[in-house]
Amino acid sequence: AHREVEIGVRNAPPENPNLAARRTVEVAQAPFRARNAPAGSHGRWVAIAPQDMATRSARWVASLPGIEVAAWANAPATLRDLIRAGVGQGVLPCFAGDRDPLLERAGEEIAELREGQWLVMHNDDRHRADVRAVIDRIVALVSAHAALFEGRRPMDGG
Repeated sequence: AHREVEIGVRNAPPENPNLAARRTVEVAQAPFRARNAPAGSHGRWVAIAPQDMATRSARWVASLPGIEVAAWANAPATLRDLIRAGVGQGVLPCFAGDRDPLLERAGEEIAELREGQWLVMHNDDRHRADVRAVIDRIVALVSAHAALFEGRRPMDGG
């Protein structure tokens, strides 16, 4: 709204009437664990700390009854690092977890966490040739990899 960014990527359409949006792909999420995780780590979770929960996936994990949280993370990158280290399983977007050779799915896609993605830009700027070219290229790129974003390309499946 304040023209701080030319193009943004969001998981919801904008509510500000000065912004325009173009829906791109859906992003699936699933639980992942380290491929070489020790047997005793199965069933343990790593999660985003309560004071840092900003995503639906973080709140979803927190809502699981009776889970054992082996470690807390304060950022998504740290969460992924803890999962890769075999500390426990955690929820990641499939495009991040499925192509990581150190990870494997620890369960099915979590259907209620699937979210659309939107490119968001200022209403006036979207007509500029340079902004339009970047929007079109981003849409082409993510559309070409829609199966990965939608969780249909696990590492062992192609």
